[in-house]
Amino acid sequence: MLGLLGAGVSAGAGVVVALILTRVLPAAEAGTFFVVTSVFLLCQTVAKLGTNTSLVYFISRFRSLDVPERIRGCPAVLGSRDLRHRVRTAAGDRPMVAEPLGAGEFWRFTGPRALASIAQIALQRLDIVLVAALLGPVPAAVYTAATRVLIVGQLSNQAISSAVEPRLGELLARDDVTATNAAYRAATAWLVLLNWPLYLLFALFAPVVLSVFGPAYSAGESVVLILSSVMLLASACGMVNLVLIMAGRTTWNLANAVLALGVNVGVDLLLIPRMGIAGAAVGWAVAIAVSNLVALAQIYLIKGLHPFGVGTLVAMALSLACFGAIPGAALLLFGGGTTTMLLSVLAATAAYGLGCYRLREPLAVNIFRRRTA
Repeated sequence: MLGLLGAGVSAGAGVVVALILTRVLPAAEAGTFFVVTSVFLLCQTVAKLGTNTSLVYFISRFRSLDVPERIRGCPAVLGSRDLRHRVRTAAGDRPMVAEPLGAGEFWRFTGPRALASIAQIALQRLDIVLVAALLGPVPAAVYTAATRVLIVGQLSNQAISSAVEPRLGELLARDDVTATNAAYRAATAWLVLLNWPLYLLFALFAPVVLSVFGPAYSAGESVVLILSSVMLLASACGMVNLVLIMAGRTTWNLANAVLALGVNVGVDLLLIPRMGIAGAAVGWAVAIAVSNLVALAQIYLIKGLHPFGVGTLVAMALSLACFGAIPGAALLLFGGGTTTMLLSVLAATAAYGLGCYRLREPLAVNIFRRRTA
């Protein structure tokens, strides 16, 4: 819950910063600023080398396999000169010597993950650079503003994955497919509950959402519509790439990331000159779909895992009924103004809250009450 709160603050701050920049700076200067920050984020990801995910993988794995003494090797692979340290422990009446995590073992897993993380952040930011290079800084500013509102949903993904990631690592270390499927499907249901309402509203009321950035940014309506649609698919797949990584397939994850990046760049170069920023949105949407669907096929083939449990299907149906049907009907009857959006959101939220309470068992939201009781 604290992770979700932090994600909400981070998302709100990001939107506010984008709003201030688009309101204060001319579109050309705002576009230049967004390009520079995109390059900075690429550099930041390179500096991490994928070690954050790798440490979660190894620590959760060693705990699950009941060899916590191997965790002491984690600091060594990140800079200690002694990888030779051995830890004595007791197993019944017989002492044993445990070998800590070695640099070779760590970097064989982490190396592909480091490259994949670079490809993934490039997938999120390179299209801004391409739009600026092919169309200029003004379209880049419009495109960035349109895509920033969609990043809000991705932050809830980060908050949930930070809580579920160690659990997935432990379960997959024991090859407990049944429990892994349960955790994966519950997390996917929560992602759908959090993200589908946002993306449905963004798609239905794109002009109203973009109007907060100023009249010049209304040209991003098609971008919001295209990317909102594909993010519904991505949310329904859940944290599929994380499951693949926690299953130890970092090389597969790297191949998927490179494939998605190649698709994105190829489609962008083909469509941006013809369709403008809508072409960039199509390129990113196709890349997102490829990344998720390929990984989904892989985890099903190797482990029999998939996210489409009862909770996920119920969350999808509830979201469509409340944040698809209710605002959609209001839009048809009263037009797409701000008042229509606010009133329909209030009605949809009330119905959604009631639905979540009535369906709390299949949605697995009651797990929070059990954990804190």
